[in-house]
Amino acid sequence: MVACALVGASCVIAETLTARGELATESGVPVTFTAARPLTWDFGDGATATSARTAAHAYLKPGRYTVRGASGGSREEWSVIVGPRPAAHLVPPDADWAVLGTQSDALMLGVDTAERVIGPEAVRRWLELHPLHGWLVEVEKGEDAALFAWPDAENATVAVVGRDDGLKSGAFREWLLAHDWVFANEVQGLSRYEKDDRALDVFVDRNALYAVESALLDRVPSAQSRVAAASALGLGFDPAVNAALDSMPSGAVMVVTRTNGSLLAGVVRFQKNRATWEGRLIRNAPAWSAITSADGSAGGRDAGVPESLLATAPNGAIATASTSATLADLASALGGVSGLPELVSGLRGLSGRVELSFYFDVESFVRATLSGNGLPEPRGLLLIEAGVRDASAVRPLIDALARRWDLPLEFKDGIWNGHLRGMPLTVRLTETKLVVRGGADVTERKPVDLRAQFPEGSLGPGHVAARLDLGRLREELLFPRRLTGVDPRRALVAQAAAVTVIDRITRVDSATLLLQPAPDGAKFELTLELRPPLPRE
Repeated sequence: MVACALVGASCVIAETLTARGELATESGVPVTFTAARPLTWDFGDGATATSARTAAHAYLKPGRYTVRGASGGSREEWSVIVGPRPAAHLVPPDADWAVLGTQSDALMLGVDTAERVIGPEAVRRWLELHPLHGWLVEVEKGEDAALFAWPDAENATVAVVGRDDGLKSGAFREWLLAHDWVFANEVQGLSRYEKDDRALDVFVDRNALYAVESALLDRVPSAQSRVAAASALGLGFDPAVNAALDSMPSGAVMVVTRTNGSLLAGVVRFQKNRATWEGRLIRNAPAWSAITSADGSAGGRDAGVPESLLATAPNGAIATASTSATLADLASALGGVSGLPELVSGLRGLSGRVELSFYFDVESFVRATLSGNGLPEPRGLLLIEAGVRDASAVRPLIDALARRWDLPLEFKDGIWNGHLRGMPLTVRLTETKLVVRGGADVTERKPVDLRAQFPEGSLGPGHVAARLDLGRLREELLFPRRLTGVDPRRALVAQAAAVTVIDRITRVDSATLLLQPAPDGAKFELTLELRPPLPRE
């Protein structure tokens, strides 16, 4: 006798069924057993036995099960090992983007981090917009989950939780009704709920619970059939996505998206006061080029720039950036170059290392705050230095940007002079260097090497490194200082109020972004350092 067990699209054939076989599958994914003649099948999980030549069965819970097929005096067995279905397998392979929770506490850690990054109110609105995740946070907690969207239905998002043991659908229904969702109807296993101007379509597919959220008049009627028709491997069905996911370091949350013909995949890891998003931009070539020096070698730390701006910078910068990438290629890789016709040629006219630093000016900020002319704008000093390979291409770019931003600049002897937000602005262009200086005077600050704030090895050829230091901004605002012509008590109140606003908006202490080109695209890492959460009111 010959029989086979079919798991997904693979058929495992046992030449003699009197020998014990072993199969592996995932919860919710049907396994099909076929024999040469009708057998009575016992699937080992308490399901009703069935008699047929071919029998299909899906297991609700992970574990090891013994499947027996009997006919007359003969008896045949398989041992079926059922594992949990990975979050990546829950998302159809044609999804445009997906966020995958791959560890039991990932969702709660993600919610805690999000509250500290964008504020509890924004997170509350998000969970209201995606009620399945709201239910997981309030009730279920430890389940794997995912969120995704299709490219042709970008106004609808689909949430999915990985295991429906027969009880979750009912529990989720009760939760929805308790949160003012109204049951509309049920057709062929799809339940529809409505609330205000939102619609929610809920169904179960291969033991996973899906909820499609959309505008009331923008429903995705094919969502259930599209999920049902998708491969049980989900995103793993796409070799490029599967390879990207396999190459990712372990972590709590995975993010996958397709953009401009490239694939972006990364892992978010949560720690007590830190969140890191690390991954790759995958394409068939490096995403951008490294600057080459005059001898054609790859750009080093200071290729093309006589001095490094960050090497002896004034202390206390709240924002810094450094790159030795070809800026036109970089702009194209990160979203395209459009707008001003002079932009592309102007960027190609820059060469070598480009560096930037920004300093907050507390005195100007306090004076603007106390003037009573509405909400004050950030005031400070902006410094930019860049190497130049073609000054004739950069000069039209400066003029075009001045017109676009309505900056009246006077040009004389290779220098543009003007004002930005009421503060002096100077742009100097030579055949080898572009220097931009605008804002307050910080010459009294001690010079330091700001490159040390980036991890060792991150400033190599083709790199992009940027840092926003909100912790330093808070220090600047909280530091008592004597401001000429300003009531010191009112100044302290204004500074303290600004810190309070920052703390209410976000608990991010610093954000560091690192990018490096790779043979198959690029590598990236975004790290957020967080302050402890504010006490609950």
